[in-house]
Amino acid sequence: SALLIGAFAGLAPMATAGAQQAAVVEVDAVLTEPLAQTVPIIGRLVARQAGDVAARTSGPVAKVDIEVGDRVKKGDVIAQIDASRLRRDRQRNKALIDEAEQQIKQATAKATLRQQELRRIEGLRDSVAFSHGRFEDAQQALIVAQSSVNVAEARLEIVQAPLALTELDIAWATIRAPYPGVITNVE
Repeated sequence: SALLIGAFAGLAPMATAGAQQAAVVEVDAVLTEPLAQTVPIIGRLVARQAGDVAARTSGPVAKVDIEVGDRVKKGDVIAQIDASRLRRDRQRNKALIDEAEQQIKQATAKATLRQQELRRIEGLRDSVAFSHGRFEDAQQALIVAQSSVNVAEARLEIVQAPLALTELDIAWATIRAPYPGVITNVE
């Protein structure tokens, strides 16, 4: 029995040396956080569409609504040209059109009057009071009066054209973004 105890005693240190000691492990609660990490990349950005945006009409710039770096959508107002002079031109052109329309009315009334005179003289053709000279004068007066109507109508067309151009310039005084993008330069 003594031998047996010794044998077991000799085996005991060997058994404990081969086994590893247990480690103490602790667990924490899981946290969810966004990861913000920058990575350097070498490259270049190429715009799909780029271009200068300019006013289609002349005049002093009244207001610039954008700065470098601003994002714009198609149709956003970028700048405004001072259109006060253009609005005065529009008023002047409208007054010229009104004047030309009145001249047409006046010339038409004179032509109507000359037409009536000619009809009266033609009514006297078979009478002693008929004068061939007066008849020819009345015919020529009617031609002149009708010509005055044509001149007044042409003048109306002449004064309507500048009004249309002024209206176009007023519309163009508001400069809009032609396509969406980012403002890279303001001059």
